[in-house]
Amino acid sequence: MKILIIGTGTTGKSVYNYAKKHEIDAFILDERENYDGFEREDIFNGDFSGIDFAVKSPGIKPESKIIKKLEDKNIKIISDIEFASYFYKTKDIVAITGTNGKTTITTLVNEILNKVGKSYAVGNIGVGVMDVIDYDPKFIVCEASSFQLAYIDKFHPHVAVITNITSDHLDWHKTVENYRKAKENIYKNLEEDDYLILGASCDYVKTINAGVKNTYYYSYDDLGRPGLFTKDGEIIFRHFDGTLENIMKVSDVFIKGRHNIENAMAAILSAYSLGVDLEIIVDTIKNFKGVEHRIEFVRTFNGISYYNDSKGTNPDSTDVALKAFEKSVLIIGGYDKGSDFKKLLEDNKDKITSLVVMGATSELIINEATELGIETTRVKDMEEAVSVATTIARENNSVVLLSPACASWDMYPNYEVRGRHFKEIVMGLER
Repeated sequence: MKILIIGTGTTGKSVYNYAKKHEIDAFILDERENYDGFEREDIFNGDFSGIDFAVKSPGIKPESKIIKKLEDKNIKIISDIEFASYFYKTKDIVAITGTNGKTTITTLVNEILNKVGKSYAVGNIGVGVMDVIDYDPKFIVCEASSFQLAYIDKFHPHVAVITNITSDHLDWHKTVENYRKAKENIYKNLEEDDYLILGASCDYVKTINAGVKNTYYYSYDDLGRPGLFTKDGEIIFRHFDGTLENIMKVSDVFIKGRHNIENAMAAILSAYSLGVDLEIIVDTIKNFKGVEHRIEFVRTFNGISYYNDSKGTNPDSTDVALKAFEKSVLIIGGYDKGSDFKKLLEDNKDKITSLVVMGATSELIINEATELGIETTRVKDMEEAVSVATTIARENNSVVLLSPACASWDMYPNYEVRGRHFKEIVMGLER
């Protein structure tokens, strides 16, 4: 086997290290020529002869020169999760995709499964799937991005979850239809004994007809379908035979907000589909404290509360964050993925005290906000953003919320670095 690895980030390093360990001929190519940590003789020299396939990192766009060249030469291109399926043969893979909610669900499912066996959370969550295969896990919980799912052929989870599908990453996929198609690849290889779990609060997802026998739905409201819903303060399970079972009180879910109740439902159904006892599932959910960068409380200082939602990388995610508070000074803006901010601002006009805007999308957001009569201040960086937001929040009895509705790539390498920088600044505030 001879492979070409495209990209030298987390994914590329994960695939490369596995290949070297298992004596697979692997060559590495990075458009930025960032080859730190790789052996010089493994840097690709331009000779495509004998290459069986290429493993593409998620961030490499389909229109990039190297992808076009591979396609012209009819060399198969796959993602790392597809590559992993060649070596990891157990069926106990949970794959989770969707526009929002993926990381929280992935983390929670992984915590539950670790109560009954060795489990690893991998994928878009920041750990390469190839990094954990040699540890012989009983379970793998994979946060699968549309970038990864667009390049699969035989990837076969036992449990597949789609949280929601709204417009996102149009800079990469170009059309909503392409984005949806990539997401829906997650269930293309499911068989009769596998499970599909659909977030039915999403108008599009609840209409998916995948033909999978074991399909559960979850929604805050009862849609009359197998799966989970809430009623009278209880989370209720409608089994496939129609019987109803009270699982737990809504108030016992530690992570708050309607969206997090639904995230917990997805985790319950995922673990239950793998045979985990409901008592273990419920106990874990009661004690799960949430995920960093997801409406994360940072501190209260001089009467102002600060929240880090750096994972709010699209308007729908920021919409969820805004709805968690009465009034917010919102720090917004970043890399332009082709998102439309108008609906976000219209729907939350009464919840936004003021916008503090930074990054590549600043002008676009300010123009939309001005038309709606929303106060805006443009800033150059995070330090200025926190300073300005603090002043406005003090005068208007509001929280300060970082939820950019954009990716971080214009100013930061990823949303984690952006969120931690925000927290460092907030924790450094002095009276």
